[in-house]
Amino acid sequence: GEPWTYGRPADGLAPTILSGDLAQDDAGGFSFRAENSRHVVRTTVGPGASILDGFTVRGGYAVGPVGPFGESGGGLTCEGRTEVSRCEFVDNFAESAGGAIFCDAARLSVEDCRFTSNAVSPLVGGSIPLGGGAIYHRDNVATIRRCHFSANTTSGSGAALWLGRLGSISNSIFSGNVGVPGSAIWLNERVDGAPRIIACTITQNVAEFPGGYAIDGQVGSNDPVVSQTILWDNVSLTGGLSSLNPGLLAEDSIVQGGLPGPGVLDVDPLFVDPATGDFALQAGSPAIDVSGGTQLALTSRKADAALRRRNIDDPMAPNSGPNGGTYDLGGLERSD
Repeated sequence: GEPWTYGRPADGLAPTILSGDLAQDDAGGFSFRAENSRHVVRTTVGPGASILDGFTVRGGYAVGPVGPFGESGGGLTCEGRTEVSRCEFVDNFAESAGGAIFCDAARLSVEDCRFTSNAVSPLVGGSIPLGGGAIYHRDNVATIRRCHFSANTTSGSGAALWLGRLGSISNSIFSGNVGVPGSAIWLNERVDGAPRIIACTITQNVAEFPGGYAIDGQVGSNDPVVSQTILWDNVSLTGGLSSLNPGLLAEDSIVQGGLPGPGVLDVDPLFVDPATGDFALQAGSPAIDVSGGTQLALTSRKADAALRRRNIDDPMAPNSGPNGGTYDLGGLERSD
């Protein structure tokens, strides 16, 4: 998987790439893909979890035949329990669901990964796809931590993530994704219970559907689905803000446009340099030290999306979180 000798970096290290581009002729716009592998990686049912750690996965092209997996999961298709960590999924395509990862009924864990420019879209004359430009997960438990989703697209639901009833995501960043309903995340089969989107930064995502939202999905729960999260500068191509479907509740978050809910603010989070993709918090940000971190699982309280320690007390900011909590909102903790 290492590049040719003269392309090797000076320190001798190079990414290990798993590519579906068999002819090595991929071009922009997912062209010249006819010979590409339908799925770059496929995990099957076994006595334990299948582990994918430290790879770049690219060039998957899940197009037909119609069936359980044929049109889904260009980068990775999971039939059995799967754990993915420290991977990059780039430029993978599916016709139906899960441009990068498709997991219909297996347990899935994804940590410290990046998903960039993956897509789900029908070919000419095809039906509307399910969605999940980067990840599609429906049944069983899905846990996603410390991941970055950017420039993923779908003409279905959930440009970055299509999440079933038992899924949750924390300490992650969604930016520049483009979709229809759910320009960042689509939540499916909502049930009452704990929030499922926790300590994330969701910004600069674009909804191509009139009235679409960055976070959308099936509504009707009496419990918040979003907690300790920043939703800012998400827009619709038809104009106007595109934050959170008002039928989905939030708590202890910044939501542009405002929504009723305990601890919900409509104030500029003051990112350092959003024009260059730096979504860290400036000094004086209203998102600093305002959360108790109570919704973060113990395993998620250790590090943010940049693997920096959580719960850093800023001496210049009042500790206004529950019980004097010092967690910041969003996927990145201010550390200087």
